[in-house]
Amino acid sequence: MLQKLFSRLTPKARIVTSYVLVVLVYVIAMPAVAIILGNILDRKLHFTEGVIPQPYNYIVAVPVIILCWCLIIWTSRSIVKIGEGHPAEIFNVEVSPVTQKLIVVGPYHRVRNPMATGNITYMFIGLGVLTNSLSMVLFYPAALLIAFLYFKIFEEPSLLERFGNDYIEYRNKTPMFFPLLLKGK
Repeated sequence: MLQKLFSRLTPKARIVTSYVLVVLVYVIAMPAVAIILGNILDRKLHFTEGVIPQPYNYIVAVPVIILCWCLIIWTSRSIVKIGEGHPAEIFNVEVSPVTQKLIVVGPYHRVRNPMATGNITYMFIGLGVLTNSLSMVLFYPAALLIAFLYFKIFEEPSLLERFGNDYIEYRNKTPMFFPLLLKGK
């Protein structure tokens, strides 16, 4: 159903729509829901101490948030400039043109899913520490597990189909979320 809806749009409208959806979902809705649920859980579980005492939580959270957003922007730019596409698929529904080239440089040199790494770390560590929500910080591993399952079920089959052996080679030497900091150039 969604695929039909997006296929009726002009290519430019699809690209604009994909970015509007990204902002609505990843910048507004998901962080808001995470903060609200984190605060509710903190109250229910009697997590009154927070993660880090104020104002030190800001000293930790702000750099984490800035670094995460730098990673997200760098990844988006790489998708457009190197991959010749856009952040485009949601549950295998092509919202805007997908990448035409497998990206293995830039943020993709260290991890296969730098956008997810940035988004999940921003939402659960950055915002969790900023709002002093222990529940949000503790949910971080579960969010990574959910993302792992999503990528295995929805994204990797599509990437295998599009890029074949090149993707298999890349997948075998590049971790999904956390960079191998000592990896050579």
